[in-house]
Amino acid sequence: TLHTKHTIPETIWATFAIGFLGSYTTFSTFSVEALTLIQSGKKKQFFLYITSSIFVCIAFAWLGMML
Repeated sequence: TLHTKHTIPETIWATFAIGFLGSYTTFSTFSVEALTLIQSGKKKQFFLYITSSIFVCIAFAWLGMML
């Protein structure tokens, strides 16, 4: 692999791997929770969960860009 041949520095490899896996598991959890809400007939909670998650994400991304 690229990492074992030392063509990519270890810190960059770790940052990429942690970032990718972290975002993948976060998105998977978000998706499963949303589907669970809709499948159990909790439409109001589903839309509140989706809307608030997206709003909070965008708000914190904006705050991060302002730093």
